[in-house]
Amino acid sequence: MVVIGLLGILSVMIIPEMRGSMQEAALRSAGREMVDALGLARSQAIATLRIHRVRWVEEENRYLIEGETERDSGSRDSDFAARPELLGAQGALDHRVKLRLRLEPSAEPAPSTPREAQPSDSQSVAFYPDGTADSAEMLLEDRDGFRLVLTVLSATARVKWQDLGRP
Repeated sequence: MVVIGLLGILSVMIIPEMRGSMQEAALRSAGREMVDALGLARSQAIATLRIHRVRWVEEENRYLIEGETERDSGSRDSDFAARPELLGAQGALDHRVKLRLRLEPSAEPAPSTPREAQPSDSQSVAFYPDGTADSAEMLLEDRDGFRLVLTVLSATARVKWQDLGRP
């Protein structure tokens, strides 16, 4: 009876910790998935010499990579089309993780990118053929309050990862 009592006490202490670890693992996995998608969009923009963007569809908790269409490349009214042929060009984040995208208001386009070629979608981060990007922050948060921030650096289009832990 003593052993069963000790096992009960230990399980009461361990199970909540395991739940938090699983939530945190889901958050980190979602963060890695977004970093991969942002990196893919960056490399496609450089390789194809066309603007690519990662668009966030908040109500569905998913993302997709879109590329500038050929016929309108660089024009003021450029259209973007999904790139389903790219592995990892779309996906959904774990339902336990919420993402908020914030474009930096002071972000100016790169000097070599014409202003009129800038995508106007406020739920997307654009990557340009010269290796630059829109400056943006993505806050990922799970149900337990664990948070991490992904920051897209405009000059290099690299992603900086910052683990904020719990608030």
